[in-house]
Amino acid sequence: MDQRPKPRKRTQDAVHRIPNNQPPLLSKHPAIGMISEFCLKILKECSKSDRKSELSGLMPNKQDAQSLSQQLMIISKGFSIYAKVNPVGCEKMLPELFKTVFSILEVDNSDILTACTNCLSELITNGISDTIIQQKLEQIFKSNKELLCLDIIINTVENGFKFRYQVAWSYVLEISKSLFQRLHRSSETLLINLVKIVDDIRMNPSFKLKEEADQTLGVAIANMGPHSFLNVLPLNLENPENNNNNNIGRAWLLPLLKDYISNTKLEYFFQELIPLADRLGKKSLEFQDQDMMVGAKVYDTLMHQVWALLPGFCNLPTDLSQTFTKVTAELFSNVMYQKPEFRPIIVHALKNLVEKNKAILDSEEDDDELFKKFNINKMIAKHNIDHMKKYSANYLAVFFNIFSQTLPAHRVYLLNVIKVYLEISPAKEISITFGKVMNLLKQSLSDQQPPETNNTNNQNSPPPMSHTMLDLLIAMTPHLDVNSIKQLYEVIITLLSNENSTLQKKAYKELNKITECENGKIVILQNIEDLQDQLLNAIMVSNPASKKDRLLMLSNTIKLLPNSDLHMIPGVLSEVILCTKEINEKARINAYELLIVMGNKMKEGGNIIMSKISDADPTSPNMSASINEFVFGMVVAGLAANTPHMISATIASLSRLIFEFKEDLDKQSLHELMDTMDNFISSKNREIVKAVLGFVKVIVVSLDVEYLNSHLSQIIPGILIWSNEHKNHFKSKVRHIFERLLRRFEYETIEKYVSESDKKFLVNIRKTKERNKRKKNTKLNMEFDSDLEDNSSNEEGEGEEEENLNDKKPSSNKNFEKKLTIENWIKEDEDTPIDFLDRGIMSKVIGTNPITKNKSKRDILSSFKESRDGRLMIKESDEESLKDFNDSEDVIMQEAENNYLEAQRSSDGFTRGQNNKIKFNKGNNKNKNNNNDDDDDNDIMELDGIESIDAITSRRKKTKPKRKNDVVIIGKEYKAKKAGGDIKKKGKPDPYEYIPLTSVYKKKGQKGPKFVITRNTKKSTKKF
Repeated sequence: MDQRPKPRKRTQDAVHRIPNNQPPLLSKHPAIGMISEFCLKILKECSKSDRKSELSGLMPNKQDAQSLSQQLMIISKGFSIYAKVNPVGCEKMLPELFKTVFSILEVDNSDILTACTNCLSELITNGISDTIIQQKLEQIFKSNKELLCLDIIINTVENGFKFRYQVAWSYVLEISKSLFQRLHRSSETLLINLVKIVDDIRMNPSFKLKEEADQTLGVAIANMGPHSFLNVLPLNLENPENNNNNNIGRAWLLPLLKDYISNTKLEYFFQELIPLADRLGKKSLEFQDQDMMVGAKVYDTLMHQVWALLPGFCNLPTDLSQTFTKVTAELFSNVMYQKPEFRPIIVHALKNLVEKNKAILDSEEDDDELFKKFNINKMIAKHNIDHMKKYSANYLAVFFNIFSQTLPAHRVYLLNVIKVYLEISPAKEISITFGKVMNLLKQSLSDQQPPETNNTNNQNSPPPMSHTMLDLLIAMTPHLDVNSIKQLYEVIITLLSNENSTLQKKAYKELNKITECENGKIVILQNIEDLQDQLLNAIMVSNPASKKDRLLMLSNTIKLLPNSDLHMIPGVLSEVILCTKEINEKARINAYELLIVMGNKMKEGGNIIMSKISDADPTSPNMSASINEFVFGMVVAGLAANTPHMISATIASLSRLIFEFKEDLDKQSLHELMDTMDNFISSKNREIVKAVLGFVKVIVVSLDVEYLNSHLSQIIPGILIWSNEHKNHFKSKVRHIFERLLRRFEYETIEKYVSESDKKFLVNIRKTKERNKRKKNTKLNMEFDSDLEDNSSNEEGEGEEEENLNDKKPSSNKNFEKKLTIENWIKEDEDTPIDFLDRGIMSKVIGTNPITKNKSKRDILSSFKESRDGRLMIKESDEESLKDFNDSEDVIMQEAENNYLEAQRSSDGFTRGQNNKIKFNKGNNKNKNNNNDDDDDNDIMELDGIESIDAITSRRKKTKPKRKNDVVIIGKEYKAKKAGGDIKKKGKPDPYEYIPLTSVYKKKGQKGPKFVITRNTKKSTKKF
């Protein structure tokens, strides 16, 4: 506890080293108990003491941005820890500390203001405890007027909107947001006045921080609740009076309310806002009847904005079970049927009622923390979901009816809410609803129109009933039982060969949903033989639009195939390989993933019954499944195809399979495959060559070096054929392959396979690689040197640093020298000497030079005379002071002119004559000091094209001749002197009614003056 810093630091280092150096043969350090007791003692003494005076005394000068910002950061970090250790002491020092830090907001420095705002926000968040808030609420209940800690903080923030803090109003608004968030629901009682203050400055037309003020008011809405907020700042939408502050219209609050309302009482919406929306709707109709369409549109928009607040009220309402009744449910249903424009709003609100409560149930937080945040715990959330189950069946019927009336492009939100309510609906209700939908689907399929007369391509007409029912069944599938899925499967499987592309696509989607759910897998396994036959038979009639879903269905089916019969894999392999070249990206991705699924299935082993494969010999023996058989027996067969498209697709498929199963493939077969690829690299078909280059890149990246070494003699000459081909980016592909090769092999190993004509290409790659490597190493060395220099001063002690600072040699690093430069000053009083032992010395350290700061001030004061007692003497007469000023100015100008003329007319100078000519003085040493003007003309030489200074000066002194085409301003007598527009004059015509043209009359052949008619802005001036 020594007051001297150096001994204290040495002692702390010694205490730190003692426990770190444990004596041998001891499991516990003998001094560990004593050190622990000492540290606890120090911590307790520090926590009990009041550090308020020390903090204020150590506060740096307000103009020192760097030191003050660091001090504020230390306060914000340390105060949170101090509040946990000593909450009572924290409460005592918080008011004064908050006021001290808040006063810094008067400084006009963005860095300081930001640091101050962060510090104050931390003080509010960590300093204001629940006990402090509860004490204030109890005081209000008891009508006690004693000034508490929270009162001081609130009053300080409210005073921050006075004129003295105007520069920092945006920061004060941020602090206000932190205060609203900390007080949360208590702010509806404690921060009413702050809301009024923010509203007052926001309503000022000259206020420029409207966005920041809106954010603050939004946070107030979220924490106070809309009912309390609107009691303080009513909307006044029906009969606004802008001249009356008590009834001013605040329609601008509606978007804020929409964004920030949550976790409040739903009752307020039904009691206050729905009647308000009805009244606004009636006003809109009244204006329509009077043909006042603008007013009708305004009130109609306001009505929509009021209804748009409903989803926020349904976001974790605290009174759901009491407010949401049968009457409420019927009201929402009727509005959705009668007013289609409100359907998205109500659907979103109903979805929130279920989803948000489910999120509370799935939350990992404990009940106490959830109740503190939302006034809802897991038990209340479960009760709310059970309450909504009562209305789920009826709402599903409503949603299904609306879904059938909505165009496909606008159905997404309805499908989402249907899925949410299916999750909470009882199984019995879902089964009943499924039966109704299935009957409608069967009926619509039997009445289906022929494909040529089907109007499914018209986006403005409703789709056929069969399409709508299939969409609903897709949403219902995960919630169906086994019997229901069996009925669905029997209907869907017949649609795979349907000529209608939309029905075919939806059928594959439905089958995918069936295979993804547990009950659906049971049905699929029971009908696996039939499903394989149906999928194989549908190959030829498969529509391109359904390829993506068909490939996904094949993948799901192959995963469920029994190992005893895998004949489906070779049956669909050709289709899958060709789909790797599909235009649709998702179809290509699904094709490659299906190849991997097939490979894994074949890798598991099993039998392939050849007699079940179409176009195969019925007497062929069965084959054993293996990954080598799949790759080198089935997929490689595609290389013998007749079309380049199939060959390139096969090569791409082999590349993907080799990358995935490289460890499981037979090495000898892989050698033979690479020999085969050597024949395709020289193909004239670019599609094939592109696929082969991709294959080479894969094997270079994935296969072992020892294996590749034996094939370099084939790979390198083969790909070098295309090193000069720019089309299809072949050159860049070849270059990339060589870069990969040089990462895995030595340069000499690659070079011996390169011909002399192509070595230039290889050398360029090597040099580029080395250049990039040098740049990278240089950058790393520079960063290392910079870090080393930055940390070099931290290796020695505090005292050694100060002693050796002057002995250090100048560093070659300019940035390091700049860091050592001292740019702080100590503000010194004129009469009192500096006391360096004073704790408040930090407040006198500033970051700007006080001499230069006050220089301009001293220059102004030195221009006035002083009396004998030191007082300034300022003359009262403006004319006399103006005369003295003009006289002094004339003297200065005369002196400057003499100096200029002397410089120009000296022997080394020049002058300018007429016609823009420069005349250089040619005098020798004898007549340098001769001032005789008579000899000037004999000792000059002329330079054309430049006008002399004297000529310009004399020319400007002459009166300017009046130009013929001067602009004449007409109508200037009507211009207002103190406003921007025009005024009427007594006895004269109104402005713009009559303009006399006598002043601009001109004879034929003469050019008269231009004239303009002035208006408010220069842009609108018209010339004639």
